[in-house]
Formats: sequence, C-alpha cells, structure tokens
Amino acid sequence: GKDKPVTFHTRIRSSGYGKAPAHTKLFGGKGGRRGQAPRRKRLDLANSAGEQVQYPTVEELSFGAATPCSARLANGPITGMCFARDAKVIGVCGADGSATSSRLPVSRDKKKAQYMGHEGPVTAIDWNHGQQLQLLLTSSDDGKARVWKRNRPAAVLELVPGPPGSAGAASAPGAVPAKGKSTTLRPAIKASKFFYVDKFILMAVANRLELHKYAVDHLTDEKNDLRRLQNHSRHRLVKSWEQPSQTINSIACVNSFFSHTVITAGSNRGIQVYDLGVGQLATSIDQAHARAVHSVVLPTVSEYTSLPNNVYDVFATGSTDGSAKVWDLREGKCVRRFQDHANRVQTVGMAFSPCMRYFACGSENKTCLVYDLRNGQVLDKLRGHTDTVTSVAFNPRYPQLATG
Repeated sequence: GKDKPVTFHTRIRSSGYGKAPAHTKLFGGKGGRRGQAPRRKRLDLANSAGEQVQYPTVEELSFGAATPCSARLANGPITGMCFARDAKVIGVCGADGSATSSRLPVSRDKKKAQYMGHEGPVTAIDWNHGQQLQLLLTSSDDGKARVWKRNRPAAVLELVPGPPGSAGAASAPGAVPAKGKSTTLRPAIKASKFFYVDKFILMAVANRLELHKYAVDHLTDEKNDLRRLQNHSRHRLVKSWEQPSQTINSIACVNSFFSHTVITAGSNRGIQVYDLGVGQLATSIDQAHARAVHSVVLPTVSEYTSLPNNVYDVFATGSTDGSAKVWDLREGKCVRRFQDHANRVQTVGMAFSPCMRYFACGSENKTCLVYDLRNGQVLDKLRGHTDTVTSVAFNPRYPQLATG
C-alpha cells in the first residue's frame, strides 16, 4: 500500500561506522602485557593486474649494481628518506632546508613536488599512513615542524613547540609574528613522526619528547586565496616527557597499526622505551653505546609481507662509536652487533628490510653495507656515492634499497 515503507529485498553491506574501533585510548589503560606485540590487521593488496603482491621473504636477494638517480632531489646533503605506504612515492629532505617528493621511478617523474619554507636544515621526513589524504611531515633545526599535502607547495599546518596544554594554529606562509609574541631562537627539532595511525605527531625538542594532537584543514578550494589564508588547521600539545640528556637525536615508533611503544635515543648514550598506553617510561638502557646514539630504527612493517608478530620485537641503534646494535625489545639486551662500517663523526642511515633478513647501514667511506641479520656477516658493499651515506630506505613493496 502507499502507507508502507519502500524496501529492497537485497542485503546492504554496512558502512562500518557503527563498529567500535579496535584500539584503546592513550594514557587510559594498564598497557599491554610485557613482551607482547600489538596485533595488526593484514591487508589484501593487489597490483594493477589484480595479482596478489608479496615481498620476497624466502629468496636470497641480489643487489647488484646501483641505479644512479640522474634527477637532483636535493641541493645539498640528504638528511632523510622514506617511501610512502603504497610504495609509489618517495620523500627526500636535505640540509638545504627543502624536501622533495617524487613518483617512482624517479627518472620518469617530470613533475616532482618541492616543499620549501624551513629556515634551517630539515632533520626528518615521514609519510602518514592514510591513502585518501597523503600528508608529509618535516621537521627542522629552525625549531618548527610542518605538515604538507602531497604536491601542494604551502604547508597546511605548522607545529611550534610550547608549554603543556598550549594550542597552535596554522599560519599563512610569510606571516609576520603578532606584536608581543616572542621571536626568540627555538630549540631544534631533531626528529618527528606520525604516531598511532596518524592520530598524533611525536617531536624531539631539545631533551623533550612531545606528543601533539592535530587536525588538518583539507583546503579543497586552494585556488581561492582568501580561503587558503583562512587555514583552520590546529595542533595541541597533549603531553611531554623530559629525558636526562642534552638532546634527543632520534625517535622510533610504528604508525601502521595501534602500538603504544615509542623508543628514543639521545646524547647521553642511553635508550628510553615508553609505553604511551599508560604515558610512562617503561624501561631505559643506560650506556647502550660508547658515544652518543644518533639513530634508532624499528623494523619496516610492510603490508606486503606476512611474518610472525615476534619478528618485530627488535630495534636497532647506531652511534659514532663505529657500531650498530640490534636489541631485543622484550628483554632489553643486545642480540647482534655490526661494526664493519665506518661511523665516527656523522649520522649514517640504517634500515631493516621488510623480510627481516637484511640490515642496511650507511658508512662514512662512501658505501652502504648490507648485513645478514641471521649471522651478522656483510653480504654486500654498495658503492657509487661520493660522500657519506646519511640515509637509507627499503622499498616496502619491491626488493629495492634507496641510499642517499
């Protein structure tokens, strides 16, 4: 009849918005059990032909000759490098204060995006986990961190460290500070990372680890200058932790699934492991190296591999004492030591392969060494650079290694 509702005799799939998220609030629980890695959801991804893509985990990799990049991605030394989640884009930052993103292969991309605005060397670069809105995070010695939309020249959010509870808003490019606001020299931000599946941003400011909550204005009508200047992006400092060191040099965390673990390394030669589920320091390793620790890295959690969770319970650190160490996250013990590379002055790049069989480490003798994680032996020494290899990154989808 006409008073009856219209119905369709087919099952309509739920959008999923009514389902509770599979994660817990930070600082709101007792934290996970010691030594137990968080669960991660396995995504079924396929290539353009519809075939399942899997990173090779059994075959022995042969690196062979390097393919030099004819296109210049930075006008000075490269300080950071990372692949996007879909392995279609690579981001590079440099000491000239700029960052660049390029589609792969780099030689075929004629419209590389440049991100300029920092007033000092860019110290870190990181892609977010989301695919619908690709964001790039950079931090610099100028004391600021910026969030960029891919292929957009202006930053959508500028993060400035501040006292706990302070809030910040995005500023227009080239804006003059308001009268009465301090323009004193800010401490350098040595590292920055997206965290907790893009919910937060972590920053290393002097000897403080800061956790910021943020919201990005999508700015769909960027051709309208008035709308572009009315940027409603915001950030707020949620919590900060001070460490007994002069500076925090590196941050490591997993952003591809909900993990509470954050690892920092600083100038006091120690390592700190935080459980942000309870907002406290879980454990610390004093005198981890003979000199200051310049890098700490976690394994690359790739969606194109299927490995047991306990494989990821390790992390690596590098120091100017000439060694790189692999640590057991559950026991806090060193399980492997690499010292065939040269590292006495500068920061060198380090990375785990997605198959967790190889460990790449830059060197001051213009090479990159590939170690076997199982026995610690050098498998290959990659040549072709004219200076120190300061950054390395494994492709999460294909057996490729980028060095810079």
